[in-house]
Amino acid sequence: MEQIIMLGAGHGGTLDLYNTCFDIRNDIGDFLVDTGGSIEIVRRLKNINIDIKALKHIFISHSHTDHILGLIWYFKRIGRLAVNGEMSEKINIYCNDVVHTAIIRSI
Repeated sequence: MEQIIMLGAGHGGTLDLYNTCFDIRNDIGDFLVDTGGSIEIVRRLKNINIDIKALKHIFISHSHTDHILGLIWYFKRIGRLAVNGEMSEKINIYCNDVVHTAIIRSI
């Protein structure tokens, strides 16, 4: 069964809502669309029972900070897991060239 789980539906200037991002879940696994703009993504993934180590596919729709900055916090968490030998799998990030450049400049 496929599900779309909204993690946030706010906008870049909001203080009370989390930025737009969602998870598409099916029998194969989870596919995260956008990551929001802060470390909040890590908490929200945990709240919907997504093991951060199991999340292998992420799509970033565009380069606005409220869609990509959560990715930095995701990298920070999985980086620590990798250093501790708890994770070694490849992470697939799907994006266009503009987003790719923004991600590279952010890390």
